Amino acid sequence: MGHEIEKNDNVAITGKAAWHGLGTVVEKAPTPLEALKLAKMDWDVLESETLSGKFFNPKTEELYNVNSDQRKMLIRSDDHMPLGIVGKSFVPVQNQTVAELCYEIAGKGIGDTSVEIETAGSINGGKRTWFLLRTNTIDVGNVGDQVKQYIAICNGHDGSMALSFANTDVRVVCANTFAYALRKSGSQTATLRHTANILENIPQVIEQLKHGVELQKSTASTYNYMQKNKLNTEQIQRIWTNVYYKMYGDPQKAKGKNLTNEQYRKAVDRRENKMFTTLARWSEIWQQETDENGLGANLWTAYNAVTNYLDHEKTVRVRKDTDMHGSVEQKQKDLRVASNLFGTTAEQKRVVFEHCKLIEQ
Repeated sequence: MGHEIEKNDNVAITGKAAWHGLGTVVEKAPTPLEALKLAKMDWDVLESETLSGKFFNPKTEELYNVNSDQRKMLIRSDDHMPLGIVGKSFVPVQNQTVAELCYEIAGKGIGDTSVEIETAGSINGGKRTWFLLRTNTIDVGNVGDQVKQYIAICNGHDGSMALSFANTDVRVVCANTFAYALRKSGSQTATLRHTANILENIPQVIEQLKHGVELQKSTASTYNYMQKNKLNTEQIQRIWTNVYYKMYGDPQKAKGKNLTNEQYRKAVDRRENKMFTTLARWSEIWQQETDENGLGANLWTAYNAVTNYLDHEKTVRVRKDTDMHGSVEQKQKDLRVASNLFGTTAEQKRVVFEHCKLIEQ
C-alpha cells in the first residue's frame, strides 16, 4: 500500500471504540483547532524559492548543480522533512486554514465549542491530512442502529491530491471509519486544485457541501430500505458470493504463467479455501448482528457484515522495509487505518455498497 502512517504522523480520535485505541484518544470531541494540536498537525508547509540538484558526471568525475525556478520543494516547518516537489504554481493550503474552514462549513465562528471533530490526522509523513467534521445522526429502522453523518476534508501536501471535501457517514454499531468518502462521485464530493485562486472557490464548495448533507437523506433512505428488505440465508449467501467475486475475482480463474495442471489445481484450491473462510466469517459477523444487536436478517445486516470485516479484520501485511514505529501489531493497526481512509478497503466498501444499491432496485 502506498499510504502509510509514519513516525511523524499522528491521529486524534474521539472515543476509544471508533478507532480501536489508535492515536490520541479524547473523551470529549475536540474543536477543529484543538484537534489540530492533538493530531500534531500544527506545522506549516514551507516552500523553497527554487529547486536545485547536485549531480555527478562519471566521464569527467566532476560534480555539477542544476537549478530550476519552475519547480519547488515543500517541507514541514517542524522537522523539515520533505513533503514533495511541485510546480511553481502550486499553492499549499495550510493545516491551520483547513481547521478554520471547519468552522465556516458549520456556519460558526472560529473557536465555537459546538463545532466538533470526530477524527483528524495525517498519513505518509504529513503528505496527506484530514479532518472529519460532525454533522447529523440518523437511526436506521428505528431499532437503535445509528449512522453518524460527517463532512470529510482531506488535503494533499505533495502535489498528488487536491483539497477534497466529501459528505460521508459512519455506523456506530460497528464503528466504521469514513472509509469510502473520497471514492464517491457526484455532488457529494468536491475537489479544488492547488492553484492561485483555490481559496476564492471555497464559498461555492461550502454551498455544495450543504447540498450534499441534503443528499445524505437519500442515502439514509437506502439504508432504511436495506433494513426493511428481509432476506433468507440462501439470498444472503448469494449476495455475499457475488460481492466476493467483485472484490477478489472468481476462485476458479487462478492467475499465473506457465502453470502445470497440478499447480493450477492447487492455486484454485487455495483461492476457494480463502473464499469459503471469508464467507464463513461474514456469516459469523452477521449472526452477531442479528443475535446481539437484534437487527434482523435483512440486507442492511448482510451489507454491514462485509463492511465490518473489511474495516477491522481484513488481513493487513507490513513490509519489512516500511519506515514506521511501534510493534508489528501497532503497525498493522496503523496500516489498517490508512487503507480504510485512502487504500483498497475504501474501494472495496464502495463496491459492496453499489452492489447492494442494485439489489434495492
